[in-house]
Amino acid sequence: MIRALAAMQDKGFRWFFLARAITLIAGSMSSIALAFAVLEIDNDARSLSLVLAAFTVSNIVFLLFGGVIADRLPRALIIQSCYVIDILTVGAMATLLFSGTATVPLLALLSVVNGASTAFVLPAMQGIIPQLTSPEHLQQANAMLSFVRSATTIGGPIIAGIVVAAAGPAWAMVVQGIG
Repeated sequence: MIRALAAMQDKGFRWFFLARAITLIAGSMSSIALAFAVLEIDNDARSLSLVLAAFTVSNIVFLLFGGVIADRLPRALIIQSCYVIDILTVGAMATLLFSGTATVPLLALLSVVNGASTAFVLPAMQGIIPQLTSPEHLQQANAMLSFVRSATTIGGPIIAGIVVAAAGPAWAMVVQGIG
């Protein structure tokens, strides 16, 4: 067990791991919250498909560009900038939902921006891990991050479902924006 947590000895990785775990938990809530938000606005499968496809297509289109940029600019700057964009887009979605002015096209547009931002984070994230931990801890660091990613794949939607059921999709977006 001690060997499995060896990467936590590296201060830079320890802070990164904590921040990444929180971000993954909050971020894994978004698709559930967004789905319920769209269904509240327009109870139509096509509308839901449009908004979710907007994120996915944007993410795929910009992923290659994200890799190129991650190789040329400081990775921490890319990650921090994209998280600011993520907070702004999710915050805008929550604001639109709270105010009752959310529309499917607006949510789709914000999903495009959010998907593009995510596409820049992923390559930068992979490249920053070796910078935050020593070579002998790299395997453990990657394993810990993989574990958290897997756990949030299961736990995030459960948390999102509870928040959406208890308070509504706008509040789930708020939780994501804070995380």
